[in-house]
Amino acid sequence: MYRMNLSDAVRRRLKCSTAALGNVIAHGLDLRIPTINPEISQEQRERIMASLQPGDVILTSDTSYLLWETIEYAAARSHYTHCCLYEGNGRILEATVDSGVDGVMRSYLDQALTGPMKVAAIRPAYKTPEDVEAALDFCRANLGKPYDGLFDMKNADGSSYYCSSLLYQAFQAMPNPIEVEQKKVLGRWLVVPDAFLSLEAQTIVYRDKFTIWESFKGSSPTAIGGAAATVGFHVMLAHLAPLAPLAGFYLAISSGNRLQTGHFGLTAGPATVGRAERVIE
Repeated sequence: MYRMNLSDAVRRRLKCSTAALGNVIAHGLDLRIPTINPEISQEQRERIMASLQPGDVILTSDTSYLLWETIEYAAARSHYTHCCLYEGNGRILEATVDSGVDGVMRSYLDQALTGPMKVAAIRPAYKTPEDVEAALDFCRANLGKPYDGLFDMKNADGSSYYCSSLLYQAFQAMPNPIEVEQKKVLGRWLVVPDAFLSLEAQTIVYRDKFTIWESFKGSSPTAIGGAAATVGFHVMLAHLAPLAPLAGFYLAISSGNRLQTGHFGLTAGPATVGRAERVIE
C-alpha cells in the first residue's frame, strides 16, 4: 500500500510539472510576427455576430502568431488555433492562456475578434434546446478552472481544460452527446479546433477562405526585413557575426510590432482591451 501511495504521489507531481511546462510553452509561443494580412473589419465582425446563436462553436486563428499556427498545422493539420462556445449576448465561453489569467473564462466576442483574425462559426446538430443549455451549463460550471498544459485527453480528470477539450467535454455532458474526432498527436490523444468542422450534420454559419499559407505570405515582409537587417549587422559588426541573425530578426519583428501595436518588442505588449476585459465570472 505504501508503494502504491508513493507511486501515485510521484505521478501527480510529474503530471503537475508537465502541465506547468505546457503552460510555459504556450506562453512562449506568443511571439507576435508582424503581418500584412488585413485586420478583421467592423463590418465582418458585425456580420459574424449577427449570424450566431447560443451554442455555436467559433474557431479563430490570429495570423500574427505564426508559431502557434505552424505547430498546430504541422502536428495535427489544424488550420485554426483556438475554439470557443458562443453563450449569447455577445459573450463566449473559452479556455485560453492570457497575459493576465489562464484557464476557463467568459469573454466578449466583439473585443476578441480584433486584429488579423481568420474565423469560422459552426452550428452543431443539437437535437433539443436542452442539449444547447447543457453544453453552456457545463462551461459555466467550470469557470475558473486552470488551463490544461498536458493536452492529453486520455489522462484528463476534469480539473483543467484547454480550448478544444472544454468543448469536447461539454458535448459529452449533453442529454444527446455529439461525437468529436480525436487525433493521436506526438503520442497523445487530443481534440484540435478543426475537428469541429467535421461534426456530423453540422452547419457552417461563417467561414473565411483561409489556409496556413496565407499566414506565411502575410509574414514574408518581416522575413525579408529580418534577412536584410542580418546582412547589415554582419557587415557593420563583423566581430559579432554569430549573433547577427538573432539581432536582425529581433529588430525586424520588434520594429514591425511597434508600427502595428505601438509596442517595440516580440509580443503585442500589455493586454489588449479585448483580453483585459476577459473575466472568470
